[in-house]
Amino acid sequence: LALNPMTDGSKRKGVVAYDEGPSYLAEPTEDFKKAEAARAAFRQRQALYRKKWDEGFAVFVEAGNDTARAAALADLTKLVANQRGLPSGLRLTDMITLCRRVKAKAVQAGGWGTPVEIEYMNLVREVKRAENPNLSVEDSGYI
Repeated sequence: LALNPMTDGSKRKGVVAYDEGPSYLAEPTEDFKKAEAARAAFRQRQALYRKKWDEGFAVFVEAGNDTARAAALADLTKLVANQRGLPSGLRLTDMITLCRRVKAKAVQAGGWGTPVEIEYMNLVREVKRAENPNLSVEDSGYI
């Protein structure tokens, strides 16, 4: 017995009755198990990548001079290029905000010269390229 409130002339609008309740699977399907294993592997890879990223970013934050800052940014750029993007959960805007905090402190101390700015812009460019690759351009990826 099924009541349809749109066609029934009764005053019990919104009430729906079914002969049998909804059925649920007793056990997950094989496809679901494969997808769950793939998700777990992805989370594990992302956790390792986030650990490497955090270590590299800590080196950048704690760098005492422009040479060390530029080297740390170059390492982060290589990491982003190898992993094809930022770690899961870290947005480009968040990374830029954190880098600008380091830049503000470095500028106050008389640092952040042109080589550091170039490496910083290379990092931002690489993240943008990884997030939105232009596959129509040959090997360079830049227009």
